[in-house]
Amino acid sequence: MILDLVARLKEEGNVSIVMILHNYVHVLQACDRVSMIQDGEIALDKPTAETSVEELTDIVVNEYKRAREETHRGNTPPAAPSS
Repeated sequence: MILDLVARLKEEGNVSIVMILHNYVHVLQACDRVSMIQDGEIALDKPTAETSVEELTDIVVNEYKRAREETHRGNTPPAAPSS
């Protein structure tokens, strides 16, 4: 499994790995630090030891609710930045 490979690479040290995960349990197991980006802005950046599945979920759910309210008010949520 990929998480086993990440764990082995971490043990070897001197390596940085960028992972994009949606399973917050895996994030907390595999990563030393977590960053969340919403609308092109950093919404969270901290060591995984200082966060929880609940906090990560709350950030995403609150953003979903905000975007949904904007849509219901007739406003268009901000578009994602283009590359």
